Amino acid sequence: MDVGFGEMLMLAVLALLIFGPERLPGIARSAGRVIGQIRREATSTFDALRSEVELDELKSFNSDLRREGDELRSRSRVDRRSVEWRSNREGSESVAPPPFDPHAT
Repeated sequence: MDVGFGEMLMLAVLALLIFGPERLPGIARSAGRVIGQIRREATSTFDALRSEVELDELKSFNSDLRREGDELRSRSRVDRRSVEWRSNREGSESVAPPPFDPHAT
């Protein structure tokens, strides 16, 4: 809602006529405090909503990661079984890697 200079001037004159010059500053202060309090409450509410949305997104991301991890573990088991089956089928035993030599080039 855009309020131009003309509308603001009209509201000021109308408030001056209704409330009088003695009470108008006090009413303006009270209105300013109420508007400030409403803005602070709205900001804190939006911040809380934003953090909840971010938390939901993180939970969703976490469940996606868990699902991917489970899938990778499952694939790893299948691949390991396949390798074991092939080695058993060929009659060869798995060969251990050579020991670590720190002086080797």
